[in-house]
Amino acid sequence: MLDLAKQLFPTGTANSIPVGGIKEKLLIALGYSQEQAVKDADNIINSMLPDNNDFTSSDAFRLEQVLGMITNNLISLSDRKSAIIRKLNHPSDITARQSYDFLQKSLHLAGFTDIYVYETNLDIDSILAISGATSDSLEFGDFEFGENIEWGQTVYDNKIVNSLYSAKDRDFAEDSQNRNTFVIGGATLGSFGTVDQNRELDLRQLILKIKPIQTVGYLLLNYV
Repeated sequence: MLDLAKQLFPTGTANSIPVGGIKEKLLIALGYSQEQAVKDADNIINSMLPDNNDFTSSDAFRLEQVLGMITNNLISLSDRKSAIIRKLNHPSDITARQSYDFLQKSLHLAGFTDIYVYETNLDIDSILAISGATSDSLEFGDFEFGENIEWGQTVYDNKIVNSLYSAKDRDFAEDSQNRNTFVIGGATLGSFGTVDQNRELDLRQLILKIKPIQTVGYLLLNYV
């Protein structure tokens, strides 16, 4: 900063800056405050966007709160940064924002890189047959009188309908002929994908914000 300041002065004896002189000491003192101003400006810029190595977990927490995202300190900072970047870029210039490929791209951008979305339009029995997943049967007494539930109806307990919490969606009684379905799983239809157990709510929140409201998603996922 001292060298830069010296270059701004005109040449000539009247503007000379002797080493150790009063003028040089003044410029050095001013240089400290100018240097701090530059560092503060860098810190502000680096904390605004998760595109640099100086972006901290406290910066991530602040942005997650502003963007209405789930905050979980057990999730790695790199995954949190990926999710924030995806959120900041949404909806981008893509028109079809409820399609299966848009959902899949959004999941990958958010750090869920090992799972895939399949627009199956299959009924529950077909999905269970393809995946080999287990199911439960609705027991008498689980639902109130008057609800349209058939005795012994098959349900799959890892799905997403309209709740952030899987336990609330577990007993959603979809029509056995329902074709408004999609599957999220591994690299091939019927295989299981793997998700960090600390990111389950993060995953469900993202799916709920993108999927068409009338659809039921079957999650062929292992949380580890």
